[in-house]
Amino acid sequence: MFILRFVFRPGHRQRSRPSKDNLAALCEMYPDLDANAFTISPHIRGAHGESRAGDVVLYLNAIGTRSVGQLLVNFAVIGTEYSVIEDWTYLPGGLSPSFLHMYQVTDVAVQILSANVISSLTARVPTGRSRTCYVIIPTGI
Repeated sequence: MFILRFVFRPGHRQRSRPSKDNLAALCEMYPDLDANAFTISPHIRGAHGESRAGDVVLYLNAIGTRSVGQLLVNFAVIGTEYSVIEDWTYLPGGLSPSFLHMYQVTDVAVQILSANVISSLTARVPTGRSRTCYVIIPTGI
């Protein structure tokens, strides 16, 4: 019996050269590197599926705890892949059902290794002046 196995590794998909504006920002962040050192990707594959710029994602922050935020951009510098995420603040409260969580949308962006993006999430993003977002975090991820 023949079993075909595919191994899906996390990482950037559809890499391309940055736009002029994005390239300027990357060169400012990494002034010692040539423009050819950078690529960007509109989406990545994480541990539990693919995520695209604009998605609400679950990720591991700098201290290794799970956080939620909006994926803004993915870029690579000489092969090391990074994601920039708008980090949101958890608002505790006994919401029902238990997998529904409430977050305060912030303007704080964090840069993490793209491998630390776990999964895209289902969310009801704020409308109007609201800064509150409701996010479904499934059990088991």
